[in-house]
Amino acid sequence: MATGRIIVVVWIVLLSILAGCAGTSDTPITETETLSETETATVESTVSADPDSELNARIVNISENDSGDVVSFSLRVCADTRLPNADGEGNPGEPTLTVRINDIEVSRSENVSRSPNYRKTIHLDTTTLSQFDSGQLYLGIELVDLDIVFHDDIASWNGTIANFSQSTLETATPGYTMTPTPDSPTRTVVTQSASRSPTASPTPEPIQTPVVTGTFTSTTTPTPEVQPTPTPTPEPTPTPDREERTEFRVTVVEIVDGDTIDVRYEDGDEERVRLLGVDTPEVHTTTDPDEWEGIPDTDRGSDHLRDWGHKASEFARTELERGEEIRIVVDEEADRRGSYGRLLVYIYDDGTLFNHALIEQGYARLYDTAFSKRSQFASTEANARAQEIGVWNFEPQTPEPTPEPTPTPEQIGDGLIVANIHEDASGNDHENENDEYVVFENTGESTLDLSGWTVEDEAEHTYRFPDGFELDPGSKVTLYTGSGTETDSELYWGSDAAIWNNNGDTIYVIDENGKTVVKEPY
Repeated sequence: MATGRIIVVVWIVLLSILAGCAGTSDTPITETETLSETETATVESTVSADPDSELNARIVNISENDSGDVVSFSLRVCADTRLPNADGEGNPGEPTLTVRINDIEVSRSENVSRSPNYRKTIHLDTTTLSQFDSGQLYLGIELVDLDIVFHDDIASWNGTIANFSQSTLETATPGYTMTPTPDSPTRTVVTQSASRSPTASPTPEPIQTPVVTGTFTSTTTPTPEVQPTPTPTPEPTPTPDREERTEFRVTVVEIVDGDTIDVRYEDGDEERVRLLGVDTPEVHTTTDPDEWEGIPDTDRGSDHLRDWGHKASEFARTELERGEEIRIVVDEEADRRGSYGRLLVYIYDDGTLFNHALIEQGYARLYDTAFSKRSQFASTEANARAQEIGVWNFEPQTPEPTPEPTPTPEQIGDGLIVANIHEDASGNDHENENDEYVVFENTGESTLDLSGWTVEDEAEHTYRFPDGFELDPGSKVTLYTGSGTETDSELYWGSDAAIWNNNGDTIYVIDENGKTVVKEPY
């Protein structure tokens, strides 16, 4: 009987190996998102927690296999990370973002930038999810400020995904039952679960997830086991060369402008791609107004297109975040690459065709070339022009017969003037927002109450002075584009992108009654 026990153990080990090898395949989630689109985090009740902090998360980029099962998903996290040193001791550190599933850490981002609009997308693929058993997944996100003295809890978020299950895998000959010879073991191989241990029992209790079962007989002198005829393993289908493929999942690396982005492929290679069928106004060079119906070939027409070029770039940065995974598709009816050698693609973000959204919302015109969706794009552009949406909303300037002389800053602003503008930040303007700023000075003889006053640029980006903010005679206040702690002499716009154009713009200050009190072009 000792030999019989050995044979039983050997069969269990072999079936366990099969289960372990099978666990490397796609692992589906049988139910999709059960979370609210904007479920707000709970703030930890610690003395060092910032009561104003927010942490929001939602599930995006859900991928499915041919059977419709979810095989991977992403968590998009939005947070306010503008924290001062909450404990009041030591030097403030940088926040750390940690993601856990069933108390197992699956992602950690250290030195998170301090921003009012911090965003990050964490992609959870089948490799990451394969370590979890079937059942309910418990998701947890923690934001912690790590300084040199204390670990300050900022905020946390919790959610669940119900009915998660491992892929059901089958052996090479599923359901095969070997015909025994005298004194030889008899076994039955059935469908098995990659996440369950094999169970040997004559009468197993019913369970919901299939498990490995076996029936064994043995003697002290077993005859050699008869092996089944192996089923030939099909040759794997070779992966097409990249130049032959028409669809890819890529990661956003950089937004160049409204219709051009840099992406990273799954193998780590990076490439600059051009959006097919659309054209946004240029931001790095001049745009020819003749290409835009209804926009005059004048300085004002060129300025209008330049402003909307910047707006298109900002729209792209908002919708296509750095680090986000998107899908790009090549149109087989169009040229594969443009005149500059860039791959021409459609971009799909959470199921939305981004190329079409640019035209629909007035950020782009139809690029007159051959592609399968041309008639749809042309109809959308005609509708945007008819309704004067976005770039198509151009109002010709009516000349005044007798222009009034421009008053001095003291005349129109009760002493408020622009003392300095630093529009060109060091390095990338969009990554160094606090090196872009405007300095205002009260040159009058009385204190100015700026409550309800706003600061705007030509693109109508707007900052509102805090209620109760006053500027004494002879005092100055610096308005930084980025984020920080506000004082009597330092204010922060809170923008995560540059505001003031390096090649010229106009600073407007408007009082609480809607009257323009400062107009300072540069």
